[in-house]
Amino acid sequence: MKILRKFSDCISAVAFLFALGLLFANPSTAMVFDRVVAKVNSDIVTMSAVYEREPSYRQLLSRTGEKIPPRDKLLKEILDIIIEEKLQIQHGKKLGIQVDEDRVEDALNDVKEGNGINDEQLEMMLKKEGRSIEQYKDQIRNQLIMGQVARYEFGRKLIVKDSLIEKYYERTKKDYWVASKIHVRHILFILDQGLTDQEIAVKKKRAEMVVKEIRSGKPFEEMARLYSEDVSASSGGEIGVIQKGRMVAEFEKAAFAMKEGDVSDIVKTQFGYHIIKVDKVFPGHAKPLDDKLKEKIKNIILKKATEKKYKAWVQKLKKEAFIEITWFEDKSPKQSATKVTQKGESKSESGKKPARSKAKKKASKWKAESVESSQSASRKSAVYKGGLGTIEKKLRYYKRLRDSKKISESKYQEKKKELLNQL
Repeated sequence: MKILRKFSDCISAVAFLFALGLLFANPSTAMVFDRVVAKVNSDIVTMSAVYEREPSYRQLLSRTGEKIPPRDKLLKEILDIIIEEKLQIQHGKKLGIQVDEDRVEDALNDVKEGNGINDEQLEMMLKKEGRSIEQYKDQIRNQLIMGQVARYEFGRKLIVKDSLIEKYYERTKKDYWVASKIHVRHILFILDQGLTDQEIAVKKKRAEMVVKEIRSGKPFEEMARLYSEDVSASSGGEIGVIQKGRMVAEFEKAAFAMKEGDVSDIVKTQFGYHIIKVDKVFPGHAKPLDDKLKEKIKNIILKKATEKKYKAWVQKLKKEAFIEITWFEDKSPKQSATKVTQKGESKSESGKKPARSKAKKKASKWKAESVESSQSASRKSAVYKGGLGTIEKKLRYYKRLRDSKKISESKYQEKKKELLNQL
């Protein structure tokens, strides 16, 4: 997966995008029947939680220019992200990291301000998704915890020396190039639609006469005030400082080919006949390595180093965790069930370690640290008699009651929370 996590003072960028994006997730996802699709240590992940992320994750991939994969793969990526988030939040709780209510409120206000909505509009949007403001605050709180965990694990350990910043600057100087600019004036004879050929010829002759007058020594500014039909006439034809990409192609090509003090011949554009003067040329140059640019480069170096360390750290968390994925359990009924234990050892239901080659094959589908839990008939029966199966049935039962208006949304969320807490 090419999407890399980025960290700020409070919250990882990807997590924050989700925090914003989920506010406007497709409400139709609320109709998905819940069932447990993964277990991460003591936490569970439901199917609806994965589907809720889909619209915002698609938007994220589009914004970053990533190709959106087939839906099955997309959902796997989302599930993997949720698993990583849960592991980080669990780790944060082990470290004793807490987020006070004021910080949650500040982050919530940032969301509202960033999207131009008030409290009532926020509550209405959340209600359409079947969520309360308190649930959304919990989500923000988790994102803030993740940000603090990242800062604790990486931010305090990384030091960027000035010598490294200078080397990076010299190596990437072209990225900090300031394009050349010019200060220009012009005299314009406007060619309105509907002018006759004779009228156009008169304007061109007038422009030719003005060019001759300027070349004979008449001040450009004076001639602009007398003859220019542009609004800039009163200021001596001044346009100001421009850089490439700001003017029409014909004007720009002529102007940037001139030297300081030059006056052009007649240049025709879609607006009319121009006579151009370049007052001053500002050559292109690299930005100086001042304190502001040093700080920018430092953050780039930190981000790259953090992303690399983050990936390795998350892999370690996964290897040490109990992760059980049941998303595609019905697609491989003959495969023996496998779990990842806290020590990272793979064991079959019989308690014996599987052959090394078989374990590798199983691990390949869900990355090296996430072993997909398939369902043999005996395993499925054992789990569903008194564990996940019963809870899933109850979840579907309460969802039907909610959808048929027999219980309120708040009652449904309360029951759902009670059931999931049992796990």
